[in-house]
Amino acid sequence: MEKTRQELFELVWSMPMTKLSKQFELSDVGLRKICIKNQIPLPPQGHWTRKQFGKEDPTPDLPKRNFNPTIKLNDEYKIQFNREISEAKKVAKQLALNPPTTTLRKPDQLNHERCITAYEEVKEFIASMEAKQCIVKFSSIKDKPPSFPPTNIFSLAYFRSSKEGLPLYATARNAIRAICIADELFEKLSEKDIEIRFEYDDRSGSTMYAAKDKERLQFQFREPYTKISRTPSLSRIEKQLHNYAWGSEKIEVPKNVLCINFGWSSYSHKSIKDSGLRLEQQIDKVVDYIVDDLNEKIEDRKQSEIRQREYDRKKHIREFNERIAQDRKKQLEHALKESKDLESLIRMKLYLKTMKEIFAKLPEEEQAAGMAWISLVKQELRTIQPVETRIKKIKRAAKKTKKKNKDLWYADLLPEDHDPDFEEEYAQELENYIDF
Repeated sequence: MEKTRQELFELVWSMPMTKLSKQFELSDVGLRKICIKNQIPLPPQGHWTRKQFGKEDPTPDLPKRNFNPTIKLNDEYKIQFNREISEAKKVAKQLALNPPTTTLRKPDQLNHERCITAYEEVKEFIASMEAKQCIVKFSSIKDKPPSFPPTNIFSLAYFRSSKEGLPLYATARNAIRAICIADELFEKLSEKDIEIRFEYDDRSGSTMYAAKDKERLQFQFREPYTKISRTPSLSRIEKQLHNYAWGSEKIEVPKNVLCINFGWSSYSHKSIKDSGLRLEQQIDKVVDYIVDDLNEKIEDRKQSEIRQREYDRKKHIREFNERIAQDRKKQLEHALKESKDLESLIRMKLYLKTMKEIFAKLPEEEQAAGMAWISLVKQELRTIQPVETRIKKIKRAAKKTKKKNKDLWYADLLPEDHDPDFEEEYAQELENYIDF
């Protein structure tokens, strides 16, 4: 939204700043700052009250009237953003005042095997707590609002599930809530093709993961605790629980807040908990967070694989082209060696011819021995044939065969856009490359 300096000056003196700022979807303080920055005179304090009684202040002249630039008051993006923020605040306030009614699944409606096992363990835990004292029965307090500080053993004692149950650490009342929430949560995640996996080791105990496409997110149910000053009532409950009471000034008590912590058991990077909305009213929020986290990890992994693949591709091209360059440099060495072999071979043939003539003049037995020696040397000379060997190599290089081609000096350099994953050229050459 834009106005010229003259237009803004006239508007400022036509209505109160609080009303004008709403037209521009700004605060009155923000609009005042814009006017001061552009040297636009503002009505003095009390101007609009005095105007009602006919004692308004005279409108001053605009300084530097000929200086009339266009002033940007607010952009459409910012206006839309402010509107969305305002609507979000209204929705949050409405939810806090009128929370949605959510029917939590009952323990007898559980479907997941782990949840059923954990609930049976909670019932055993409750029975053991009732056996420690005969004053309070769990059935008499389970539907009442929790108290803080704790007034009974069930509000102080923590339940921890076994390795056949869930990663769960909470008081009995919240443990049952967590199990029912988990059962519904597992079903919703299964509909999103997300698998729930459980692991156990002696060091870290039972762990639970939401897994999808090789990625996973650890989470657990937990009721945090805090330390408060010890009272005789708390000491009495502690003695019922442990058969003794610590003499410390502080005592750890549950907060009556159920949380789902995400991340390692020793480090939680995200927690969704009872707040304005109870945890069972935030199951969809939990599902969305898990889905978004796993999808983000999957996308990050795919991008990492793409980067690694591109790195390997360029490395393949670079190394292969370097081998071609090295092989080309070595051809002079090969030629010099072959020329020496050829020269030696020619001298050797001349030498053998001379010796044959000499041996022919010797007695018959000595002549036979000499001819056998010449035959033996000629047989060994067949392995030294530089010309024939070079011709074979040239013929092989000229074909540019893709299999077992060891003559890289005549191979084509790989282009920058070569992709060895789809064009497996020269794969055998790299594997079978031998320096001659």
